Amino acid sequence: MSASPAVWPLEKEPEIGSTVVLASQGIRIWTAECRLASFGETMQLSCSDAATVENLRKQHRVAFTILGDAGAVQGNGMASVSNGPGSDSAAILVEPYRVSAGRETYELRLKGWTKMDDAPPPDTSRFAFWYQAFRLVTLPLSALPVLAGGAAAFAQGHLNAGTLALSLIGAVCAHAGANAAADYFDFKKGVDSSRALSSHLGALARERVDPEMILMAAFACFLVTALTGIVLLQIAGWRLLLFGLAGLLGAFFYTGRPVSYKYRALGELMLGILVGPIIVMGTYFVQTGGWDWGVFLISAALGMLISSISLVNNLRDMPDDRASGIQTLPMILGISRTKRLYYALSVAPYLAAAGAVIMQPEFWPVGLAVISVPQAINAIWALSSTEDDINQIREKALTNPYPLNSIRLHARFGALAVLGLVVAGIIRIVR
Repeated sequence: MSASPAVWPLEKEPEIGSTVVLASQGIRIWTAECRLASFGETMQLSCSDAATVENLRKQHRVAFTILGDAGAVQGNGMASVSNGPGSDSAAILVEPYRVSAGRETYELRLKGWTKMDDAPPPDTSRFAFWYQAFRLVTLPLSALPVLAGGAAAFAQGHLNAGTLALSLIGAVCAHAGANAAADYFDFKKGVDSSRALSSHLGALARERVDPEMILMAAFACFLVTALTGIVLLQIAGWRLLLFGLAGLLGAFFYTGRPVSYKYRALGELMLGILVGPIIVMGTYFVQTGGWDWGVFLISAALGMLISSISLVNNLRDMPDDRASGIQTLPMILGISRTKRLYYALSVAPYLAAAGAVIMQPEFWPVGLAVISVPQAINAIWALSSTEDDINQIREKALTNPYPLNSIRLHARFGALAVLGLVVAGIIRIVR
């Protein structure tokens, strides 16, 4: 799939030699004056200010104002520096994604420049805004592992509804905080763009709310998680701290500096661990105070499905991620091996569930998860029907979104596994 050419949308192109004022907000607010050296799909600027060059290495998203005879043109873009550090003069490349002159504003989307209609700023007091900001539609991905841990404890004769509710609140708030923090750090690093296939084109990506407000909302969620963790520590003991710290730090440092493991090809693995074994076994430990290898295999099954979601999402987004300067596992493995790993992650959970039943025969109703096999076949077929061509993969993703297929598989497999564990608990009571 090839995007439409980024033809300049305004009536007049800027003149070579025009003054371009850059502005950004990194550690501090700064501005710099440069000259337009060349113009095409990207603008090449000449700038001798070493401080500006260093700022752009840390903060790629910039605002610019082009001063010309026909009036000022304002816009936003992603900047990169074309030469090494320490040079007296640096060529700065800016790829505009939003420009405006007078009353006309255009935004660069996947299919090319689109004229934007005037719209009021989003109402941050409304639930709809925070539904999008926290991506609440994804929260079942962290709720199901909590329910799985609680259901496993119930199957073995242990269940405290109060502590299960606290575990659920803590896990969901950590997930919501991680979503908000990821949007903030992706925005700051320049990962989100209006042209990216998977970009969340919400208020933050369109720069219509203060980014720091989203970060503060993330911290508020993490605070709720920490408070619920403190209460649970009093109940379950200090060893729960190992699960709690791993989950809280893992959620923040997914994109948070200085770790930012999402950008270091570790996001797929760590997400599987955090939203699989950490949550499931942490919840199970709160309920029982112990460890069970059968439950661990169920947690690993859910973790592998979470990893498959992240893996196929990053496969689809390889061009956008590469352009943003981050590294993901598909970049290291390549398309063919990434596909094979995805197939394995979609099938292995059923083997893990079978292993759990072998280790804990009373878990036999977990076999209900086999009902989700058609969804696994559908997810595998959707990706296997593509060639090892990233353009074709991205083109087909528009009508058959691979991450959504994996999310549905996780939801069905997880719900059926939880149901099976509840059935196992009911059978134990009846007996």
